[in-house]
Amino acid sequence: EHYQEQNDDTMIRQILDEIDLSQISLGRCHELIELMAKYNLHAKAYAAMEIYGFKKCDKERLMKVVEWRLRQPEVAYEGILFQMCQYLYQSEVKSIATVGYLQKYFMGPIKEFFQVFSDSWLKELPIDDEVCEKLLAQVLFVNENPISYYQIFYDYYIKGINRVLVKAFLCYIAYNYIVDKVDITDDLMAILQKEAASTDNRVMQLAILKRYSKQSELAMSEIEYVDYHISQMVKEGIMMKFMQDFRGRVTLPYIVENAVLIEFYMNTDLPVNLLVHDQEGETKTYQMKQVFPGIFLKEFLLFSGEEFRYQIYTEETGKKTRRAPLKTDGSKTATDSFYALVNQMIDARENGDQDAYRLACRNYTRYQDIAKQLLKPIL
Repeated sequence: EHYQEQNDDTMIRQILDEIDLSQISLGRCHELIELMAKYNLHAKAYAAMEIYGFKKCDKERLMKVVEWRLRQPEVAYEGILFQMCQYLYQSEVKSIATVGYLQKYFMGPIKEFFQVFSDSWLKELPIDDEVCEKLLAQVLFVNENPISYYQIFYDYYIKGINRVLVKAFLCYIAYNYIVDKVDITDDLMAILQKEAASTDNRVMQLAILKRYSKQSELAMSEIEYVDYHISQMVKEGIMMKFMQDFRGRVTLPYIVENAVLIEFYMNTDLPVNLLVHDQEGETKTYQMKQVFPGIFLKEFLLFSGEEFRYQIYTEETGKKTRRAPLKTDGSKTATDSFYALVNQMIDARENGDQDAYRLACRNYTRYQDIAKQLLKPIL
């Protein structure tokens, strides 16, 4: 206090530089640490803060110590330094250096990381590609909603060099769209189309097909795309319910056109079973096929008038879904297939429409004759 009253900064600095804080009371230590920061004894102040803490120090002086440490060559991750930066950030005391350090070494909930990132973005602070990569990778790792981070992804998509990460993030968006967790905008659709054109990526192609299925009209190029890719996927055993939305607009494989498709989404490696209950109370169990990771499907060819109830049972949870009706919608199936003609005959007979019944019978017989002629061996 004597030298402070005398404004003798030289002696104060000398005393602070030589003082042994271990011999001083804790309350007095914090005052002396602040003085060390004030008199630019940053190295000693930083070392003392590691032992005695830093939260009782004036935040502006703490910032001086932190920025000094960040200016040191080859500074890497230090737990105490990160805590100081985080404490200052949460106290609304920020600088380019401290926020940059938080970005680079942040470890914690992605929501907090995103807050730091967004704050930097709004303040137009520099953000390295490495930080963007870290955030996008964390989105994938913790299964966050990718659309919430789309602007960050888009900026990285334009200038980033890690194209493996770009592809992984696009696939993650596409998959979440397929299983109805997110929607995709027109600009995102354009990116998916561009990337899918250069790689045979099924998840991107499925997302594009699903987006097309929601359009009221399809261009010729889109019809050709749908026709080709659905045909290829069904051959590979990939079949999804949305594909039936193309009925009447695109020539579809027979099973897609006519079957009743039951679809279920769940991330599990254990079997997913379909329990089908008939009108007599009998139950049959079918194992649903995993047509794509986390997407299970079972198809049925039902005739007009057949109706059952079904439940889905997952071994993962040991639970069953509510019972739902399982029946065909004849109005949505093809009108020129043998299967459709049989349904027409059944409907006409049930409704007592003799003219419609006779017409369906004649068409069925005519198509049979045509089929026999087409399939006749050539001698």
